[in-house]
Amino acid sequence: MTDYERQADPYFIGAHEPQPAVISLNGTVVSLAITMFLAAVTHIPAEARYQLYNGITGTIRAVAQPPDPACIVCSLVGALARGNEWPLPARQS
Repeated sequence: MTDYERQADPYFIGAHEPQPAVISLNGTVVSLAITMFLAAVTHIPAEARYQLYNGITGTIRAVAQPPDPACIVCSLVGALARGNEWPLPARQS
């Protein structure tokens, strides 16, 4: 972020923090993602799932969500696993 952007949207009000991060929360969420990734590449029986992490209570809840036929990510004709075949979305000017 530029200095102007940091002043307009401070991470801590009244404090200067040039590169903020919440390391414990980042570590928890990344750990969940790595576990799901390892299950996918090593064929360990585990289903990929949408997870909700509540940082206040420290609980994780799996949520079942069927694919949406109109979704550009999870539908059968969407971007999922298409790599360079699928153009990146761009903001219209």
